[in-house]
Amino acid sequence: MPDPTLSGSAAEFMAIFVQIHGEKAWKFFEELARNGLSVPGPNNAALNPVLTGAKRATIAGVDYISYGQIAKGEKLAIYYPNEGTVVALRPIFVQQGAPHPEEARKLVDFMLSEDGQNFVSKTFLIPARAATRAQRPTPGEFKMLTPDWEFVEKNQTPLVSRFRKEIVEQIIQKR
Repeated sequence: MPDPTLSGSAAEFMAIFVQIHGEKAWKFFEELARNGLSVPGPNNAALNPVLTGAKRATIAGVDYISYGQIAKGEKLAIYYPNEGTVVALRPIFVQQGAPHPEEARKLVDFMLSEDGQNFVSKTFLIPARAATRAQRPTPGEFKMLTPDWEFVEKNQTPLVSRFRKEIVEQIIQKR
């Protein structure tokens, strides 16, 4: 599993999983940790042991990296749980006070253009434009969970800290 302290997607997954399952989520994480779960770093670090055969699967990682590896010929399969999966939203915007707001606005305009969205699609991310064909499954082809984003925003940091302390430090690092 990617380390939620180093992967925003893993942190979101963990927070949403806890939001939906409460204390059962913590029991699940504990069982995974006692049965060989590793938390080696960000998404690529979690996928590499699967690619080498050292681990059989990864959870809570971003799928677009795996789709890219499949396109390169890796023998991987991606499974979306019937109960649904987290789709991490990634906005693009220009911060107020940005040092080069006009150049930043041009980047935003490009990323939302047809050419920019084709680029997004080629990286196996889900395009924002409905007219741009995705090169991977999109919501509707799998069930998407509907998280309480207010809960996630309020609780993600303390939940990640709890995961680090109770799962990584108390179980994984002591194995």
